[in-house]
Amino acid sequence: MTFAEAAEKILSEAGKPLHFRDITERAIELELIEVDGQTPWNSMNGTLRRLIRQQGNQVPFVSLGDGVFGLREWGLSPRDLIRARTASPRERRQKLVPTDYKWRAVGDAIRDRLVQRPGLPLYAQVYRGLSGLFVWGLCSIVSGLVLLIGHRSPFIEGLASQFLLWGAAHSTIAFRGMGSVIQQDQAATKAEFTPPQMETQKVWYQQLLLASAAVGLLAMLFGWTMHNRREDEPRQRGTGLGLFTQGSFWLVASLLHLWLANDRHTRD
Repeated sequence: MTFAEAAEKILSEAGKPLHFRDITERAIELELIEVDGQTPWNSMNGTLRRLIRQQGNQVPFVSLGDGVFGLREWGLSPRDLIRARTASPRERRQKLVPTDYKWRAVGDAIRDRLVQRPGLPLYAQVYRGLSGLFVWGLCSIVSGLVLLIGHRSPFIEGLASQFLLWGAAHSTIAFRGMGSVIQQDQAATKAEFTPPQMETQKVWYQQLLLASAAVGLLAMLFGWTMHNRREDEPRQRGTGLGLFTQGSFWLVASLLHLWLANDRHTRD
């Protein structure tokens, strides 16, 4: 199925205008199109714009601006198109994409990312590790918010700040990393990586785990020092305890995954 055919099917089923990124993501999920490059949404946007520019009223699509496309059969009048193009970006987004849909889309993207599973064993292991990091990040954010909502003191504020900071970093890195692992797994599967190539990937993964363990150890030592030497500064002691806790997680998780990787490599 071509990009244009897939877009027409997606828009027809949605019954409302969609951004070309949403169209592309749904088409990939339904396996309507084959993806070769790293930016299929740009191909979708270029295809639809080129067809509209070349064929005009002969194509079933209309552009509403800001990358949003609809179907001509919906009977959008020229006034609707002008209003959509001249409205502010915020008004246009609110008109075409309800706020509750945008929040549902975020939840759907997180759920879809968590349930995906790479096919190659190495990438599957990396993906499981990133999934655990993502969950830990969310738990850290929730813990930091709970601490701030409860009985607040300089010590608690320092501790909560570290949970919020590290939690946001963990969840962001993990979420983006999971998407990258899925793409690499798909590319490796199509290219049919040879054993030497996979061995290179394993060595790189082990080196990354060693670096992560070193970061965790440094955070632990720095946090322990800050916690014990700042007895007269409660906020600094709370910050030190937060660093020690997050560093402990990094160290233990990195060493655990390193042991699992070596154990799997030995058995294989």
